[in-house]
Amino acid sequence: MKQRRLREQFSLTETEITTVDLLASGKTPAMIAEIMSLKPNSIRQRLKLIYHKVNIGSQVELVGLYGQL
Repeated sequence: MKQRRLREQFSLTETEITTVDLLASGKTPAMIAEIMSLKPNSIRQRLKLIYHKVNIGSQVELVGLYGQL
């Protein structure tokens, strides 16, 4: 349900949605990078793009938004 709303309401990709799911479950960007076999900087860049798409400015706001969906 939350994933579908992220896709439909904010046009997030599947990898962006996975990143948000992991962040909301308490994973740090470094942990997400390891899980997704990426560099931490790649995750930070992805998060910046997600922030732009959903019009927020921080991880805290993103997790809060995710909790409200």
